[in-house]
Amino acid sequence: RLLERPHDDLVHALKKLGADIERVAEGYRVRGRALQGGEVHFDSPISSQYLSALLLIAPCMQQGLTLRWTGTRLSEPFVHMTLKMLAHFGVYPRLELDGVRVDPGDYIPAPLAVPPDWSSAAFWYEAVALSPGSEVLLTGLTDDTMQGDREAQHLWASWVETRFTGEGARISHRASPGQWEAVPRNLKHVPDLFQPLAFTLAALNQPAVLTGLDNLRVKETDRLRAVADASQRMGGDAAFADGAFAVKEGITHPVDAPFDPDHDHRMALALAPLALKLGTIAIHDPQVVNKSYPGFWE
Repeated sequence: RLLERPHDDLVHALKKLGADIERVAEGYRVRGRALQGGEVHFDSPISSQYLSALLLIAPCMQQGLTLRWTGTRLSEPFVHMTLKMLAHFGVYPRLELDGVRVDPGDYIPAPLAVPPDWSSAAFWYEAVALSPGSEVLLTGLTDDTMQGDREAQHLWASWVETRFTGEGARISHRASPGQWEAVPRNLKHVPDLFQPLAFTLAALNQPAVLTGLDNLRVKETDRLRAVADASQRMGGDAAFADGAFAVKEGITHPVDAPFDPDHDHRMALALAPLALKLGTIAIHDPQVVNKSYPGFWE
C-alpha cells in the first residue's frame, strides 16, 4: 500500500534540497547524491512522517536544513520524538518560531534502549476495557515522555487503571467504570489511537465525538470510513465528516462473514478485542499485523 499513499509533498521538498528523484511506472527512481540543503516549508502537511524523514537526514546536507511548519500540526509528538533522537546522537536542533533549524554535522554513536511501543499497548487497553476483572502486565512499558501515544492511559482512564512498577505498566479493569465525557475529544496528536478507542466506545455503547483526524483517510485505509462501516455491520451507528468521527449507537451483535482489514494492521488489531464483547469475530489476512506487532496473535 505504500506507493498508494501520497508522497508528492515529500518528493517536492527533497528535490528542492537537491535530490534526484523521478516518478516511474513502478514507483520512484532515486539516484543518490550530496544534498545542498536549505529551507523547505510545509503548511498543514498530511503526515508528520515527511518532517521526520527530512530532519533525520538534515545533518548530512551541506547547508543543513531550515524546516518551517505552519498550519495544522497533526501527530506533532512524533516530530518531537525525532528531534530528541537527533539530540541523543549528538545533533542539536534549534527550535524557531514556526519550525526548526538543523546545522550540518555528524551523528555520534551512543547507546539507546528502544522502549516498548505505546501505540501497540492501546490494543491491550481496549481488551482490558472490554473484560471486567481483567489485569494485564505490559512488560517494560513506562510513562516515558517521548511517545505521544502514552496518552492512551488517560483516554481509557474511565475503564482502565494504569499503575507503573519496576516490571512495566500494570493495567486493570476498573471495578466501577466511568462514563465517557460528552464533549468532543481532539486526537490530532495521537491519531493512531483512534481505531482502538472508537471500537472501545462502540463496544461499551458510549456516545462520543472524536476530532482532529484529518489525515486518517490517507493511511493504509480510509480509517474513518473503515471503522464506521465495521461498526454498522455489528449493529452500531457511526458517522464521520471533515476529520471528525461520531459514535452514536453501540455495537450489538457478531457478524458471520469475516472482516477484511484491507491491508491495515491497526484495523485488524483493533477489531480483534471485540470478540470479548461479541463472543467471536473473524478477520481475513491475519498476518497483516506483522507490520507493527508480529506476536499479537500469540
